Amino acid sequence: MTMLKRIAHFIATVGYAGHLPKMPGTWGSLVAIPLFYLLPKTVFMISIPILFFVGWAATYILLKNDPSDKDPSHVVIDELYAMMLVFAFCPQQQIFWNDPYYYMLIGFLFVGFRYFDIAKPWPIHDVDAYFKNKGPFGASFGVMIDDLLAAIFSLLLFIVFLSGFTKTGGIIKVNLAPHFLAKFF
Repeated sequence: MTMLKRIAHFIATVGYAGHLPKMPGTWGSLVAIPLFYLLPKTVFMISIPILFFVGWAATYILLKNDPSDKDPSHVVIDELYAMMLVFAFCPQQQIFWNDPYYYMLIGFLFVGFRYFDIAKPWPIHDVDAYFKNKGPFGASFGVMIDDLLAAIFSLLLFIVFLSGFTKTGGIIKVNLAPHFLAKFF
């Protein structure tokens, strides 16, 4: 294995977290949690698009050399950047760290993202399948883009949950029913 392939493999597997036993995508997603707490918000936010493009390039290098598997399970850089994108919408101030509801929020977002990433409902599945059949360049983009869509879906689910929609007289009215989460936003 050349040095470039080794570096690409290290990046794509998030420091070999993708080789941990069982549920490699979950391990890759879990790496986002300490990064969320340890990195300053600005660095955290800037790193998301950087990870997307670096991850896309690393995945391309791996798929170019082994096109037989269009979405290797050990490639988890996509889960990392997408989970970071989801956490980017969470408050990061230490004032919230003693509040148990804050950790419910983090857990809800984590589980929501993992659900959409694994289940791949429409249109995530269709977008994923479209790019996986476009050669290594397209397949590597497909690896990255389906997790972006899963992140967006989990954030939309959270917004719907947070809003607590109620219907009165034919008009949908936003009712911030889960008040414990509303204080974060």
